[in-house]
Amino acid sequence: MENQNPWTVVTRTKRNKKKSSKPPPCYSENQTCYIKSEYDSTVYLTNGKKNKHKQYKVSRGKSGIRKSQLDNDIFELGKHKNLSHKIKNAIIRARNDRNLTRSQLAQFCNVKSSVIMEYEIGNPIPDKKLLRKIEKVLQVKIL
Repeated sequence: MENQNPWTVVTRTKRNKKKSSKPPPCYSENQTCYIKSEYDSTVYLTNGKKNKHKQYKVSRGKSGIRKSQLDNDIFELGKHKNLSHKIKNAIIRARNDRNLTRSQLAQFCNVKSSVIMEYEIGNPIPDKKLLRKIEKVLQVKIL
């Protein structure tokens, strides 16, 4: 008897295989796998029902000090100075005396209007170059 299957077998050679998106092998759904990463911090891969591929990193650097402690120390040491009330009020008064809007002043100073708004609020780190530009445009001594 001849082959009763009318179909011929064809193999594809240039087909891209899909990578399997299986979670790492954990012991059960609620347990966690521990994998050592390159940067001396442990990566936690949870295999729960809701978040199958959620990754968490331990907040410890190479020296063993918690990164949150370092961030707090740096934040306390490196607080930047805000603009004084005198400077921001001088900018607002001079701009209003010249009948300029924030966007017009920003256009003359070649910056965004949000930058001028932040300077008038007093939040940004003072930049001497920009303050000199504002002085030249408004023709007022600010610094």
